[in-house]
Amino acid sequence: DNYGTKGNGFSINGFFKLFGECYDLVAHPNVVQLARDTLGTDHVACWGAHYVCKLPYQEAELQYHQDGVLWPFSATRNCSIWVALDDVDEGNGATEFFAGSHLLGGLHRLRKEGDDHTILPSTLARLRAECPLVPACLQAGFGSVHSDLTAHLAMGPNPSGRRRLGITISFCPMDQGVQNCAGSQWSHDNYIPPGAVLKEPWTPLERPPDYLQRSARL
Repeated sequence: DNYGTKGNGFSINGFFKLFGECYDLVAHPNVVQLARDTLGTDHVACWGAHYVCKLPYQEAELQYHQDGVLWPFSATRNCSIWVALDDVDEGNGATEFFAGSHLLGGLHRLRKEGDDHTILPSTLARLRAECPLVPACLQAGFGSVHSDLTAHLAMGPNPSGRRRLGITISFCPMDQGVQNCAGSQWSHDNYIPPGAVLKEPWTPLERPPDYLQRSARL
Protein backbone atom coordinates (compact mmCIF):
# COMPACT_ATOMS: atom_id res chain seq x y z
CA ASP A 1 0.00 0.00 0.00
CA ASN A 2 2.97 2.33 0.47
CA TYR A 3 4.72 1.68 -2.83
CA GLY A 4 3.06 4.64 -4.55
CA THR A 5 2.59 5.01 -8.27
CA LYS A 6 6.31 4.61 -9.04
CA GLY A 7 7.30 2.38 -6.14
CA ASN A 8 8.15 -1.28 -5.86
CA GLY A 9 9.27 -3.81 -3.26
CA PHE A 10 12.47 -1.83 -2.69
CA SER A 11 10.69 1.44 -1.88
CA ILE A 12 9.79 0.83 1.79
CA ASN A 13 12.62 2.80 3.32
CA GLY A 14 13.11 4.77 6.55
CA PHE A 15 9.89 3.64 8.24
CA PHE A 16 11.57 3.45 11.66
CA LYS A 17 11.15 7.24 11.65
CA LEU A 18 7.40 6.92 11.02
CA PHE A 19 6.12 3.92 12.99
CA GLY A 20 6.88 2.78 16.53
CA GLU A 21 6.93 -0.91 15.63
CA CYS A 22 9.73 -0.35 13.09
CA TYR A 23 11.60 1.79 15.61
CA ASP A 24 11.37 -1.04 18.16
CA LEU A 25 12.96 -3.44 15.69
CA VAL A 26 16.06 -1.29 15.06
CA ALA A 27 16.26 -0.61 18.81
CA HIS A 28 16.08 -4.30 19.78
CA PRO A 29 18.94 -5.10 22.20
CA ASN A 30 20.17 -8.02 20.08
CA VAL A 31 20.37 -5.81 16.99
CA VAL A 32 22.12 -2.98 18.82
CA GLN A 33 24.65 -5.28 20.48
CA LEU A 34 25.48 -6.97 17.18
CA ALA A 35 26.15 -3.55 15.65
CA ARG A 36 28.32 -2.51 18.58
CA ASP A 37 30.31 -5.74 18.50
CA THR A 38 30.85 -5.48 14.74
CA LEU A 39 31.88 -1.82 14.76
CA GLY A 40 33.94 -2.06 17.94
CA THR A 41 32.29 0.83 19.76
CA ASP A 42 29.23 1.53 21.92
CA HIS A 43 28.78 4.92 20.26
CA VAL A 44 26.77 3.93 17.21
CA ALA A 45 23.85 5.42 15.30
CA CYS A 46 21.21 3.61 13.25
CA TRP A 47 20.58 5.80 10.23
CA GLY A 48 18.75 3.38 7.93
CA ALA A 49 16.18 0.60 7.92
CA HIS A 50 15.24 -0.59 4.45
CA TYR A 51 12.57 -3.23 3.87
CA VAL A 52 13.20 -5.28 0.74
CA CYS A 53 10.26 -7.30 -0.55
CA LYS A 54 10.58 -9.73 -3.44
CA LEU A 55 7.08 -10.80 -4.44
CA PRO A 56 6.42 -14.27 -5.87
CA TYR A 57 7.60 -14.77 -9.47
CA GLN A 58 9.32 -11.37 -9.48
CA GLU A 59 11.82 -10.85 -12.25
CA ALA A 60 14.97 -8.77 -11.85
CA GLU A 61 18.42 -8.39 -13.33
CA LEU A 62 21.45 -9.68 -11.45
CA GLN A 63 23.02 -6.50 -10.05
CA TYR A 64 25.99 -6.93 -7.72
CA HIS A 65 27.10 -3.86 -5.79
CA GLN A 66 28.76 -2.46 -2.67
CA ASP A 67 26.67 -0.19 -0.46
CA GLY A 68 29.50 1.85 1.04
CA VAL A 69 30.70 3.44 -2.19
CA LEU A 70 27.16 4.66 -2.90
CA TRP A 71 26.52 6.23 0.52
CA PRO A 72 27.67 9.78 1.39
CA PHE A 73 29.82 8.98 4.43
CA SER A 74 33.37 10.14 5.11
CA ALA A 75 34.53 6.54 5.57
CA THR A 76 33.33 3.06 4.68
CA ARG A 77 32.74 1.92 8.26
CA ASN A 78 29.07 0.98 8.21
CA CYS A 79 27.62 -2.41 8.98
CA SER A 80 24.25 -3.69 7.86
CA ILE A 81 22.20 -6.27 9.72
CA TRP A 82 19.93 -8.16 7.33
CA VAL A 83 16.96 -9.67 9.20
CA ALA A 84 14.77 -12.23 7.43
CA LEU A 85 11.04 -11.68 8.03
CA ASP A 86 10.14 -14.65 5.81
CA ASP A 87 12.04 -17.90 5.47
CA VAL A 88 14.71 -17.17 2.87
CA ASP A 89 16.56 -19.68 0.71
CA GLU A 90 18.05 -19.91 -2.77
CA GLY A 91 14.64 -20.80 -4.17
CA ASN A 92 12.98 -17.49 -3.31
CA GLY A 93 15.86 -15.11 -3.91
CA ALA A 94 18.29 -15.20 -0.99
CA THR A 95 20.84 -12.40 -0.90
CA GLU A 96 24.21 -13.58 -2.22
CA PHE A 97 27.46 -12.26 -0.71
CA PHE A 98 30.99 -12.47 -2.09
CA ALA A 99 32.76 -13.63 1.06
CA GLY A 100 35.86 -11.56 1.82
CA SER A 101 35.16 -8.94 -0.84
CA HIS A 102 35.17 -6.18 1.79
CA LEU A 103 38.98 -6.56 1.90
CA LEU A 104 39.32 -5.51 -1.76
CA GLY A 105 38.28 -1.87 -1.29
CA GLY A 106 35.88 0.04 -3.52
CA LEU A 107 35.09 -1.85 -6.73
CA HIS A 108 32.62 0.43 -8.51
CA ARG A 109 33.45 2.35 -11.64
CA LEU A 110 31.10 4.59 -13.59
CA ARG A 111 29.76 2.88 -16.69
CA LYS A 112 28.03 6.05 -17.85
CA GLU A 113 27.18 9.35 -16.24
CA GLY A 114 24.99 8.79 -13.19
CA ASP A 115 25.26 4.99 -13.27
CA ASP A 116 27.37 3.68 -10.40
CA HIS A 117 25.02 1.07 -9.00
CA THR A 118 26.58 -2.04 -10.50
CA ILE A 119 30.04 -3.55 -10.59
CA LEU A 120 31.67 -3.76 -14.03
CA PRO A 121 31.73 -7.21 -15.68
CA SER A 122 35.54 -7.35 -15.63
CA THR A 123 35.60 -6.70 -11.88
CA LEU A 124 32.77 -9.15 -11.35
CA ALA A 125 34.88 -11.83 -13.05
CA ARG A 126 37.68 -11.11 -10.58
CA LEU A 127 35.25 -11.38 -7.67
CA ARG A 128 33.98 -14.73 -8.87
CA ALA A 129 37.55 -15.99 -9.14
CA GLU A 130 38.75 -14.74 -5.73
CA CYS A 131 35.71 -14.71 -3.43
CA PRO A 132 33.22 -17.53 -2.80
CA LEU A 133 29.62 -16.55 -3.54
CA VAL A 134 27.59 -17.43 -0.43
CA PRO A 135 23.77 -17.30 -0.27
CA ALA A 136 22.33 -16.03 3.04
CA CYS A 137 19.74 -18.76 3.67
CA LEU A 138 17.88 -17.83 6.86
CA GLN A 139 14.81 -18.80 8.80
CA ALA A 140 12.42 -15.96 9.61
CA GLY A 141 13.69 -14.07 12.64
CA PHE A 142 17.36 -14.84 11.98
CA GLY A 143 19.84 -12.42 10.45
CA SER A 144 23.25 -11.88 8.94
CA VAL A 145 25.66 -8.95 9.20
CA HIS A 146 27.96 -7.56 6.54
CA SER A 147 30.35 -4.68 5.89
CA ASP A 148 29.30 -1.83 3.63
CA LEU A 149 32.11 -2.96 1.29
CA THR A 150 30.88 -6.54 0.98
CA ALA A 151 29.82 -7.04 -2.63
CA HIS A 152 26.39 -8.62 -2.80
CA LEU A 153 23.28 -9.21 -4.85
CA ALA A 154 20.12 -7.77 -3.36
CA MET A 155 17.87 -7.12 -6.35
CA GLY A 156 17.90 -10.56 -7.93
CA PRO A 157 14.80 -12.45 -9.06
CA ASN A 158 12.39 -14.52 -6.98
CA PRO A 159 11.25 -17.36 -9.27
CA SER A 160 9.23 -19.10 -6.54
CA GLY A 161 5.63 -18.75 -5.41
CA ARG A 162 6.78 -17.54 -1.96
CA ARG A 163 7.31 -13.96 -0.87
CA ARG A 164 10.78 -12.97 0.35
CA LEU A 165 10.68 -10.09 2.84
CA GLY A 166 13.61 -8.83 4.85
CA ILE A 167 14.90 -5.62 6.38
CA THR A 168 18.40 -4.15 6.23
CA ILE A 169 19.26 -2.18 9.39
CA SER A 170 22.35 0.00 8.98
CA PHE A 171 24.60 1.39 11.73
CA CYS A 172 27.79 3.43 11.78
CA PRO A 173 30.09 4.83 14.49
CA MET A 174 29.09 8.34 15.48
CA ASP A 175 32.59 9.64 14.80
CA GLN A 176 31.90 9.04 11.11
CA GLY A 177 30.82 12.14 9.24
CA VAL A 178 28.42 12.72 6.37
CA GLN A 179 29.67 14.40 3.21
CA ASN A 180 28.37 15.29 -0.24
CA CYS A 181 24.80 15.23 1.02
CA ALA A 182 22.65 18.36 0.81
CA GLY A 183 21.12 19.20 4.16
CA SER A 184 22.89 16.27 5.85
CA GLN A 185 19.52 14.55 6.26
CA TRP A 186 21.30 11.23 6.57
CA SER A 187 22.49 12.17 10.07
CA HIS A 188 19.27 13.81 11.31
CA ASP A 189 16.62 12.07 13.43
CA ASN A 190 18.27 8.68 13.78
CA TYR A 191 18.11 6.02 16.45
CA ILE A 192 20.83 6.54 19.08
CA PRO A 193 20.93 3.67 21.62
CA PRO A 194 21.08 4.37 25.36
CA GLY A 195 24.63 4.85 26.63
CA ALA A 196 25.98 6.20 23.36
CA VAL A 197 27.63 9.60 23.56
CA LEU A 198 25.98 11.87 21.01
CA LYS A 199 28.33 13.58 18.55
CA GLU A 200 27.72 16.12 15.82
CA PRO A 201 26.23 16.01 13.23
CA TRP A 202 24.06 13.18 14.57
CA THR A 203 20.70 14.03 16.15
CA PRO A 204 18.47 11.56 18.05
CA LEU A 205 15.01 10.40 17.10
CA GLU A 206 12.16 10.01 19.59
CA ARG A 207 10.04 6.89 19.25
CA PRO A 208 7.23 7.69 16.78
CA PRO A 209 3.59 6.61 17.28
CA ASP A 210 2.58 3.06 16.48
CA TYR A 211 1.19 2.34 13.05
CA LEU A 212 -2.45 2.01 14.17
CA GLN A 213 -2.27 5.20 16.25
CA ARG A 214 -0.77 7.15 13.37
CA SER A 215 -3.29 5.76 10.86
CA ALA A 216 -6.21 6.67 13.07
CA ARG A 217 -4.92 10.21 13.49
CA LEU A 218 -4.35 10.64 9.80
